[in-house]
Amino acid sequence: ARDTKTMKEALIPKPTKSDSIHPLLHIRFTLSCCLFFFSLFVLVTGNNSQKPIKGVLGVVIVFVLIIWLGVMEGSQNALVGVRSIYTRDSTLSSHKIASRTAAIVFQNNNLDRFIIGRQLLVVMTVFTINFIGTIHTGCTTAFDLPSILSRIFCEYGLALIIVTVLLGQLTAQMISTKSMIDFIDLRVTLLTVVVALAVEWTGIVHAVYLIQATFLWVSGKVGIREALGWGRGICSRIWFVVRLVLSIAALLLSLAVVCDTIVTGHTTVWNNLPPIASIVLFFCLMALVAILEGLQIALIALRGCDLTAVVHDSSWTFANVRLVTRDEQLSSFLVGRQVCVTVCMFVIARITTVDTNNSPDSTLGLGSTFQKIVNTNLLSAFVTTILGSLVFRVIASASPIGFLSNPFANILIRLCLFLDLLGVMHFAKILAALISRIFRFQNDSSFVQSVSVSEYSES
Repeated sequence: ARDTKTMKEALIPKPTKSDSIHPLLHIRFTLSCCLFFFSLFVLVTGNNSQKPIKGVLGVVIVFVLIIWLGVMEGSQNALVGVRSIYTRDSTLSSHKIASRTAAIVFQNNNLDRFIIGRQLLVVMTVFTINFIGTIHTGCTTAFDLPSILSRIFCEYGLALIIVTVLLGQLTAQMISTKSMIDFIDLRVTLLTVVVALAVEWTGIVHAVYLIQATFLWVSGKVGIREALGWGRGICSRIWFVVRLVLSIAALLLSLAVVCDTIVTGHTTVWNNLPPIASIVLFFCLMALVAILEGLQIALIALRGCDLTAVVHDSSWTFANVRLVTRDEQLSSFLVGRQVCVTVCMFVIARITTVDTNNSPDSTLGLGSTFQKIVNTNLLSAFVTTILGSLVFRVIASASPIGFLSNPFANILIRLCLFLDLLGVMHFAKILAALISRIFRFQNDSSFVQSVSVSEYSES
């Protein structure tokens, strides 16, 4: 009984001393601030002849995409949190746009559809930012940088990664955590919801539903018909099956095209990386992203749960949950996870992005018209979304305890905690506070008495 009590106490977050006066915190904020503005300087002034869109127009497009990426990240976070509020007060009468957005998202199963459609848009946006913003060789800025800094921040894309994570992801997530209602009261959030639902409706990512249904059926949770939703009408069934088949066919074709362009050396990958190493790195990074996505779902699902009943059968699950609940480190894990996922996404984009200056006339002999579609990098974003972002989310959601019951999950959790400990992304807190003040975002406690807030979204 004493051991059981000790294990329960280990899973309960304990209050920690405020680190606001810790000298290391000031060092981290200063480091993060300097890195952000230096990266911003490199991104704005950096240029070369190989950029697809040069000059001011290219910089403007990159920043517009980064801002929209932030809206997509924050909208998911806000909508997941607002769901409990909307259940109690479905009018949200003080915020008309938020009320309209909630009415769309919280009917039927639209929230899940929005999350799936949004994920494809997020990956496509990251790939486009990489395509337009990365300087591959010969970086020139307003001031001549040492060759090592030029290589790291320009050619390896570190400047673009830092600005994207800080400005386009973490800042929006922090704002939407405290100001959920004001965030979904933006017209651009309503537009994002409509676009994401439209993307999901096309059926392009329906292959993930088959993977979800198969896993639920194999695990014995539900039958294959129930998992696929056979309760709908005959016309809806036919329309669903048609989109499912087309999505699977598109996934297989896209995977073949991506592998062919990597092996034949027609991508923007670094010159000193051979094709075989590139394709191995591509699949390893996709697997890493998939596991990190699943870890987020599993840890959030088990947060606050009593795991003493499974501690002997799943000791690694107990250890992994304890690792993030001890000293309230879940938010630190999520920040580090976001950094790790974004870095992986940019490297995947670099490996798979077709080099338009060296693209083949016809990939797999499918013609010049199809080659124009390949050059848009839509196919590589599509493969990454399903295999790298959505598949393990489904598995982790169905079996969070089993997903965490391995030592590799423990290693990745510690890696994410270490990345947050470095403090490179601490400047996002300052940016979030500044933007909230400029746009007069109010804390949700100003509108409702009790708000269920998730610290970060399923990004």
